[in-house]
Amino acid sequence: MSPIVPSLDGSHTLPPALQNRRDSGQAAPAADRPVPDRTDQVELSDEARRSAAEPFRADLVARVRAEIEAGAYETDAKFEAVLDKIVARYGIDLPR
Repeated sequence: MSPIVPSLDGSHTLPPALQNRRDSGQAAPAADRPVPDRTDQVELSDEARRSAAEPFRADLVARVRAEIEAGAYETDAKFEAVLDKIVARYGIDLPR
């Protein structure tokens, strides 16, 4: 930050680098320009609104967290179920 230097007579002068910029008509540095008033806005999709309206299942979240911490959440049966859904959705033929 370039300081404004006060004079003994009470007036203020700019440092030479800023004085030259002012005289040349260059734009002020970004930090010296005023920031326009802006309001942040968030737009939610209809799907997000529907999801937010659904009840939160704290019991399910607690159970899953406990299973993950215990190392018991990922099981072969769950992987098989997911694989079966992928195969069915995309019509993949896997040898059994």
